[in-house]
Amino acid sequence: MISQALKLRQLGKRVRVVAKDIRTYSRQAEELYEEAMRAGVQFFRYADDRPPQEVVTFEEGHVEFYDHYLGTRLRIPTDLLVLTVGLCPTEDNLAAQLKLSRSADGFYMELHPKLGPVETAVQGVYLAGASQGAKDVRESMAQALAAAGKAGALLARGEIEKEPLTAKHDPEKCIGCMRCVKVCPFNAIEQIGEPGKGTVRIAEAACMGCGNCAAECPVGAIEMPYFTRAQVTAQIDAALAEHPEEKVLVFTCNWCSYAGADLAGIEKRQYPTSSRIIRTMCSARLEERFVVRAFEQGAGAVLVTGCRLTEDGSDCHYNYANTHTYKRFKRWKRKLVRKGLAPERLQLRWISAAEGKEFAEKLHEMDEVVREYADKKSE
Repeated sequence: MISQALKLRQLGKRVRVVAKDIRTYSRQAEELYEEAMRAGVQFFRYADDRPPQEVVTFEEGHVEFYDHYLGTRLRIPTDLLVLTVGLCPTEDNLAAQLKLSRSADGFYMELHPKLGPVETAVQGVYLAGASQGAKDVRESMAQALAAAGKAGALLARGEIEKEPLTAKHDPEKCIGCMRCVKVCPFNAIEQIGEPGKGTVRIAEAACMGCGNCAAECPVGAIEMPYFTRAQVTAQIDAALAEHPEEKVLVFTCNWCSYAGADLAGIEKRQYPTSSRIIRTMCSARLEERFVVRAFEQGAGAVLVTGCRLTEDGSDCHYNYANTHTYKRFKRWKRKLVRKGLAPERLQLRWISAAEGKEFAEKLHEMDEVVREYADKKSE
């Protein structure tokens, strides 16, 4: 819009721009804005807090609006009126079909602003141009080249190497409820037959190993290598073998909260020795039986942690998986509180990989909880 206004002004036309707001997000765009003002392009800002009929009107060759800065209504003659609107994301089913995360404004979300600016949480899907937000031609070209490079590098391999963390399905235990199909963030589980009568098949190439399906399965028909139920249960029992009422069992996800714990150590932040950390690939791997087991073993408190939960769940390394963690946690807590558990003994906290300080502070809070619990138990 600004570049077009400047070109018209350079042709000797009188140009006025009436906008609710103008934002220039790069040095080049800001320089263009300043050049347009020096060239004589007039910029006005209308007030959007006025009644609708007083915002901007056009009739009989005049534009009328209430000027935000002057505090009065202006009437400007014009020969040509050009209307422009802000860029809006396309409303389609692609995000749901590919399990892509969206930002708060509706555009597709990148994996990481710096480490993965063209990648998404879905392996093999890359972003370029306005699909991620408003961009100029230069930015779109740079991102398109980066996306093409990523895709080319992936295709040039011939074979895709994956870590052996994909879910394993036991058809003999499967009851065909299809709950795992509904919660998989990557559409890696295929339904075979009708619910209650059929079974499922897991595509290992698509599975990213979050463990969401294993936690959702009511009969244990899906298992996660290296984070099996027996292995996690053994860690719980070992952590609470001595003086369990003085321990805080902390479940962490590999990508965020566990990395936050690691950062706390790197930064030499002290936190109480009452904490016992158990790592999983994702907070969505946690099952109700793990939490129940911890309290059966006498744990003073249990803290569930994971990637930060936003409105679209996009901060999760496994797409929307942590939204299921939140739903399950609320259900677990309601059940345990009804059975007499003090609410403060079971808590949930979202912690990013950069929040070592917040991680240490939360463990200090949980230490106070177990101290109070231990004191009450000894009385």
